[in-house]
Amino acid sequence: MKNSAAKAFAAHPDRLFILTADGKIAYRGARGPRGFKVDEMAERLEKLLDGKKS
Repeated sequence: MKNSAAKAFAAHPDRLFILTADGKIAYRGARGPRGFKVDEMAERLEKLLDGKKS
C-alpha cells in the first residue's frame, strides 16, 4: 500500500464533515480536536435524516 491519502493530508488539521448522497457538504466542522462540536454535528445529521423520511 502506498498510503497516498495519509501522506497528502497528514499535516492538515482534522475536521468532521457530513456529505449528502450527491456529494455536497451538508456540515463542515471547525478544525479539531478543539473545534469538534459533536452535538452540533449530530443535530445537523438528524435534520438531514428527518428530511429523508417519507
